[in-house]
Amino acid sequence: MTNNKEKYAFWLTPETKKMIEINAPLSNCGSQSEFIEKAVRFYDGYMKAQSAGAFLPHAVSDVLEGTLGVFANRMGKLLFNLTVEHNITNHLLAADVDMTRDEYNELRSGSVHEVNSTRGAISLKDVIQEGND
Repeated sequence: MTNNKEKYAFWLTPETKKMIEINAPLSNCGSQSEFIEKAVRFYDGYMKAQSAGAFLPHAVSDVLEGTLGVFANRMGKLLFNLTVEHNITNHLLAADVDMTRDEYNELRSGSVHEVNSTRGAISLKDVIQEGND
């Protein structure tokens, strides 16, 4: 939405104001003003549509965009947390393992090959069983 916004005064019933207060957070809007602007744009699209078929793709697109945006934010936070934990584990492991850079590079090369060949579907149990064979 545009940054060139102007302030306007509108009269609303208390029931309508309550609907805005309840639904703005549920629709991933940062403010009640953003919710009202989205609602007006939504209703404008509905009014301009010649048929339900012309309007439906825009509505579905908006819903998917919102859902995927929330999902992407959540995945980003989870990946960040996982990376922090992985980094801690690497530091703990490096402090306890005597390994040369060449040995590490050989291990890494084998791991890259193994992950590529299994498309990432490998578990600790699989590695332990392979080591016992």
